[in-house]
Amino acid sequence: HYHNSEEPMTMIEGRSDGSQNYVRLGGGRSEGNSMTILEGYFGGNDEDDGGTKKFSFDEANGYFLQKIGIGVTAPDGLFHVRDNTLDTTATHYNIFSEFTKTAGDTNSSDDFFGIYNSAIYNHADQCGNLVGMYTRAQSQNESGEAGDIRGVQVDAILTAGDFNNIRGQEVVTTV
Repeated sequence: HYHNSEEPMTMIEGRSDGSQNYVRLGGGRSEGNSMTILEGYFGGNDEDDGGTKKFSFDEANGYFLQKIGIGVTAPDGLFHVRDNTLDTTATHYNIFSEFTKTAGDTNSSDDFFGIYNSAIYNHADQCGNLVGMYTRAQSQNESGEAGDIRGVQVDAILTAGDFNNIRGQEVVTTV
């Protein structure tokens, strides 16, 4: 430890409490100080000195510097989620985003986005399609029975307060 008067840093701890087995990284016990930054470095082979930083986490922020796959080993995009084993009759959300604003002063210039997506093409060459958000709803139901198919469903609900505008969907085209 840098300060001799402090406890050592807890790097890795393993413990069992009779019903669970734990592996703790960087803290979890009063006998040691917790980590403040976790970084991951990777090399291209077993002789790569230093490596390249691929992720970093601290108390306030975390980021990855490569593609992330959940349910897929070779992601096609920066963030790729796949569930090939969906075997349920209940409602399923592949990506679920939800937040509730509960505190802090706000004014009419404050915006809140569940999902914000921006697509900018800034190159001299021509491009094909530029799509900010693409959604496909496709049924391969062979029984001939299906509920609704919606590419996008938007609910805009005002339960209290005043708003200048409330929109389920807004499309603005500037040519």
